[in-house]
Amino acid sequence: MNSSKNSRITNEGIEKALAWLSSLRGGVCILIHKNADPDAAASAFALSYLIKYLTSSKATISLIAPEGLEAVSKRVIEALNLLNFVDVKCISKGKVECAYQVVIDTASTSQLGEFSNILRNYMVLDHHEVNTLIDSANILLYDPKRKSSSEIVFMVIEHLLRKSGDSIPKEILTALIAGILYDTKYLRLADDVTFEIMAKLLKLGGDYAHAIAILSAKKKLDYSERVARIKGAMRAGLYKVNDLLMVVTCIGAHESSVLKLLLDAGADIALAIAAKKNKGTRIIIRTTNEVVKHLGFPLAAELARELGECMKGSGGGHASAAGVYVEEFKPESFIKVLTEFFRSRGLNLKIIDEGRWLNECGD
Repeated sequence: MNSSKNSRITNEGIEKALAWLSSLRGGVCILIHKNADPDAAASAFALSYLIKYLTSSKATISLIAPEGLEAVSKRVIEALNLLNFVDVKCISKGKVECAYQVVIDTASTSQLGEFSNILRNYMVLDHHEVNTLIDSANILLYDPKRKSSSEIVFMVIEHLLRKSGDSIPKEILTALIAGILYDTKYLRLADDVTFEIMAKLLKLGGDYAHAIAILSAKKKLDYSERVARIKGAMRAGLYKVNDLLMVVTCIGAHESSVLKLLLDAGADIALAIAAKKNKGTRIIIRTTNEVVKHLGFPLAAELARELGECMKGSGGGHASAAGVYVEEFKPESFIKVLTEFFRSRGLNLKIIDEGRWLNECGD
């Protein structure tokens, strides 16, 4: 079922969420999406801090980050020493048990991997245009009009602060600033509400300059990422969608970095098919905001959902960035879905150069 509801954050919804969070005892799992970005990481740490505050540390929190965190997310956590402010156990694989779950910045079960099977009594906090988790959630803080999950977490914190008058550590506030900056592409995607929230974060003590410095710190690409980028470019197939250029590649690691390279090289739409893992295949989709505006629909999110529905999987995400996990990947079926997807929207897909991805991702 499509879950792109016209939802928004209300005081009533926040009160309900705070009451639920305050009641938590024992094991609590906070889950974020695979290869989590700074928005997901900042939101998770900020909410973990909030849960500890609300429950007087009677809740034991496990932060579930399937397949780990993006390098920049790790940099944010380390630079702000967030583990000193939030006592959480970080888990990326293996078994875990918890009576309650909070799913943050995640649009589908495929983004949770093996941990999707622990969802029972859960809350969703998210802002993606397409989300297939919200219909079964016990508690919901969902607004697809918000530009980041960090904004939604701050709304909850602000609501609480108005009542308690307490303060929030500068490090947590700065992490939320970093999360917002990352997901809004340094405020290029921000709206009036985003700027209002940013101003409040600064007034409360958040350090904007430090957040910028952490995110923009130059770090030499490691060997594996450089290899992945070169392989991804060498394997790429080139297609034309009306007047747009689309590339498809096959790579088993650093997919986001590879897609960024391809977009920087001139592609309008870029897709990476990850090497098969656990009897399934992950497909990552990226495009530019200019393309989304040109087409007039959330391309990446809708394509992820279509691929999931047609290839026995699930997917979701943003207008320009999304992902899908499918059980049965066959190149010919994949191209057929792409062709039909674009055709249904008045666009024609044509092959310019199939490239090597078919050999790498084929059976």
